[in-house]
Amino acid sequence: MPRPTLFRSIDPRVPWTLILCLAAVLLAAAPATADWLVTETGERIETEGPWQVRGRLVVFEDPGGALRSMRLSNLDMEASEIATRDAKASPADAAVEEGNDAVERPAAPTPVMVLTNADIPQAGAAAAEDANLPPQIILYSTSWCGFCRKARTLLTELGADFVEKDIEKNPEARREHAAKAGPSAGVPVLDIDGRIIRGYSESAIRQGVEEVLAEQRQQEGDGGAEGTESRGGDVADYADADLEQGLG
Repeated sequence: MPRPTLFRSIDPRVPWTLILCLAAVLLAAAPATADWLVTETGERIETEGPWQVRGRLVVFEDPGGALRSMRLSNLDMEASEIATRDAKASPADAAVEEGNDAVERPAAPTPVMVLTNADIPQAGAAAAEDANLPPQIILYSTSWCGFCRKARTLLTELGADFVEKDIEKNPEARREHAAKAGPSAGVPVLDIDGRIIRGYSESAIRQGVEEVLAEQRQQEGDGGAEGTESRGGDVADYADADLEQGLG
């Protein structure tokens, strides 16, 4: 039986195992092509085999063989098809397309500037010191106290920056409350820049808040050159009928 034409030129003395090995090497050396996805921001993602559009998702395998998906709205499908076609094109075809500008290339990704805290100017030492200053207005209260709610509402209406501390939930606040107003004092107790108000008095709270706000405005007008002196822990009690309940 005659030998097939394909193998007539092969020297019969060459072992067939050697021929098969050479063929396998040549096949392995052929460049493998990959499919590509291009995001709306220009990022290129290599896929293992073709990607598939399933509803609002694009499903694909990454080079590691893991199944992944991305939202269709986050991808530029036209650019993805072009990138995939370019990857599969032969070098000769790519040179022709490059010369004729037949295919529009995906735009290069726009550089993104990443800023860290080290790149952002920080506030000066004076601002840091202000952040560490104790609050000028503190309201010591409890969750069940009606007069505490009235004091809180009044402070909010006056536009005052204040800190409220619940003496039943906060042991440190309880110790502060006792040190400033006395161990037997009730609630509410207000510390307005060092002036202690035991009980609820709208006029006393208004006066104290207005003085604090006036000092703040003056300090802002002076450029914050000097601090504000507190009132040295003056204590004012209000003992009309409503305030007796507030103190109880």
